[in-house]
Amino acid sequence: METYDQFLVGSLQGRIESRRSHEPLLLPPMNFHLPNERLKHVFSEVMRGARVWENLLPETIAAETFDNERLPGFLGPQEHKMIFKDARGVVYPCSRASEMHGMQGIDHNADAPALRELLRSAYRFGTSLPHGFHHDAQFEYGRPFDNTPFDCSQKGGCLVSGSHANVYPNDFVNPAE
Repeated sequence: METYDQFLVGSLQGRIESRRSHEPLLLPPMNFHLPNERLKHVFSEVMRGARVWENLLPETIAAETFDNERLPGFLGPQEHKMIFKDARGVVYPCSRASEMHGMQGIDHNADAPALRELLRSAYRFGTSLPHGFHHDAQFEYGRPFDNTPFDCSQKGGCLVSGSHANVYPNDFVNPAE
């Protein structure tokens, strides 16, 4: 079995740095729902060696091709993207490079737990993410969130309404205004 270090040097770093919406390693671990668990549990299993890196998600969860009709507020008229949708039907496209909003909800002069949150937002499996990387979580066909539950790393459980929510790698949830 390949060790974490060997995998990191091999393909893990490239997968994370790709920032593609069809890369499961980038998904927010507490807010991406699988049929019977959260992605956080899968990440823990991978780190313990109980699950292989290449097959993170169950067969029932696969990236789908989305177009402007399915994601009208995110994709342009001729644009198509492979993106993950969780068991609740929430779609998680990666934010565009021009739409990185900075690391929200972090006090850079804070205590150790807050600094840990800063690191969780800046790195994934030891590989750095760009400042402000997040997912623009939303439902298909322009359907808005209507008190949809999310788990915010700072606020705890929260209900989101509106067109979308910015969900950061550390699971900080910032609803659209």
